[in-house]
Amino acid sequence: LSLLLVGIYSDSEVERGHLLRETLRDLSAQPSYQQITLGRLTLEDVRQVLYCIWKDTAPDPLVEKIYHHTGGNPFYVEEVAQGLMDDGLVVWHEGEWHFPELADLRLPQSVRDAVLRRIEHLSQDTKNLLSQAAVLGQTFAFEALREMSSLTRWEVLEHLDAALERNLIQEVPGENMLRFRHTEIQYVLYESLGEIRRRMLHRRAGEALEVCAQPEPEQIAKALARHFEEAGEFERGARYALTAGRQAQATYANRTARLWYERALWMLLQLGS
Repeated sequence: LSLLLVGIYSDSEVERGHLLRETLRDLSAQPSYQQITLGRLTLEDVRQVLYCIWKDTAPDPLVEKIYHHTGGNPFYVEEVAQGLMDDGLVVWHEGEWHFPELADLRLPQSVRDAVLRRIEHLSQDTKNLLSQAAVLGQTFAFEALREMSSLTRWEVLEHLDAALERNLIQEVPGENMLRFRHTEIQYVLYESLGEIRRRMLHRRAGEALEVCAQPEPEQIAKALARHFEEAGEFERGARYALTAGRQAQATYANRTARLWYERALWMLLQLGS
């Protein structure tokens, strides 16, 4: 019996001390392990990506400008293309796409700017809801977001529909879950929050998840520990971190259990400082 496992990750997101680094080191000792580095898109690749978005062949000068501006970064290319539509520079009119003159084109200077520019087209209420979703994580449950936001289901749906329409988030089929279309979108929204607001939203996220997980919130102890730690609610965070440690120890994941116990100890020490 043969088994093939394929994992995809961005090396820029695996920082020093990340658990995936240890996993990759362990895997590299296996004779069947192979790491494949994906390169940037070529000019022709960018042309194909734009064709898939617009279902039409973009003018060569526009394709070349986007290619050179983005350096072939796939996500950057997609966000620039979507942004051109959001800004009304690429328009569907009378059965065909109309493209801008290069002299009228001002492309965002970074991936972050491209994402922020697209988010700015949303209403303030929709942006607030997406910020709350970003605190919940890359993937989030509809009910948890509704509980966290204190909005009605219909109000949440209305705001999420606006984000779905702009292809900022996606539905996870059959799971009543949603996810940000790319990690960078969630990252930009999260990093845009001020420190005080971020702490408050983590507390609300933890409390919302607790409600949704009743009568057994311990089943999501890891998520609750993280949110309450980020919120500065160290007593509650330590309690769930200890639970997460015991759960890991019960499955003989001793390295993981140790990490959770260390986090619990750190939070308990903050209470006495």
